[in-house]
Amino acid sequence: MPHVVPLDEVGRLATDLSVLAEPHRLLVLAELRGGPRSAGSLARATDMAPSLASHHLAVLLRSDLVTRWREGSFVYYSLNRDRLGEVQHTLARLTKPTVTSRAPRARADEPHERGAAAG
Repeated sequence: MPHVVPLDEVGRLATDLSVLAEPHRLLVLAELRGGPRSAGSLARATDMAPSLASHHLAVLLRSDLVTRWREGSFVYYSLNRDRLGEVQHTLARLTKPTVTSRAPRARADEPHERGAAAG
């Protein structure tokens, strides 16, 4: 049976998810939702030391999840929305239920998770 997602895409997704599995990087991405920001602005907004913010921006940049450009002495960063869309799309394809798979139904005599906790 062929893979839903080719193995090379699964490998890249695993790498991307490991990059995203760092809280500081997620904070940086959240700050970039509103548009481009300077490195200093991102450091202040995420309450990180400039050197730590720079490190996380470099990791995000190497993974192509953000882009950067220079204007004078300032460096600006923005989300690479196309790349982030690829990550979301691959994850969705990988986790999408198949037509033949069905979730098991809970039997009427089995407690539901909420009911069991309340009990």
